[in-house]
Amino acid sequence: MDLQAISIGWEWLEEHIWLFALFLLVTAVGGALLIDWLFGKVFKAMVKVTKSNIDDHVLEQLHGPVRASVILGATLVAVFVFLHEHPWEDTLTRLVYTGLVVMWTLYLIRISRTIFRSLKSRESKREGARQLYPLFDNLIMVLLLAHGGYWLLRVWHINVTPLLASAGIVTAAVALASKDTLANLFGGVSVLVDRPYKLGDWVVLGTGERGKVVDVGIRSTRLLTRDDVLISIPNS
Repeated sequence: MDLQAISIGWEWLEEHIWLFALFLLVTAVGGALLIDWLFGKVFKAMVKVTKSNIDDHVLEQLHGPVRASVILGATLVAVFVFLHEHPWEDTLTRLVYTGLVVMWTLYLIRISRTIFRSLKSRESKREGARQLYPLFDNLIMVLLLAHGGYWLLRVWHINVTPLLASAGIVTAAVALASKDTLANLFGGVSVLVDRPYKLGDWVVLGTGERGKVVDVGIRSTRLLTRDDVLISIPNS
């Protein structure tokens, strides 16, 4: 089938508007049923071969957004065809795009949390890695929310340049006000990754105090001395 035949068929459908509506409905329902079949039979059989259960959770959560995207795609075509140059066309199109952005942003956040929960449960013997996963999980969630917010602003034609400039100023002010906290945070990441010491090790401080490592956190490390005194040391 060449492009000319497709163009002729499209023009014929536009001339028979109710047949076009029926065609869109059948296409959307057929696409949704095809997605159900692929995810229920083909993809499900493929992920069963792997030993990991992460892909099973990803596939299970991906099913709904993909099916909804097919239906929303058909809705966009319907709005373009039936409400072309109508005052409501632009608003309805933006609402559909808003639904797509919100849906996929929430889906990616759920997938991120699922992956990090699975990794955390696997790293039961590595306390440092277990403590880092929530940090990275929250960081990715913030980035995904920022990305989704950016595209929502683009969809509604809101100028993001002043907002980005204001966000930069606020970020700089917060960074200056919490530089000690940030230093401890990055120090904690370095300690958890490099692991210069671990739980149960005895550490001698520069002040001469000696203690057993009882907790390694993101912001501080805690030592228990021979006198049962708990010392909290900033990771910076």
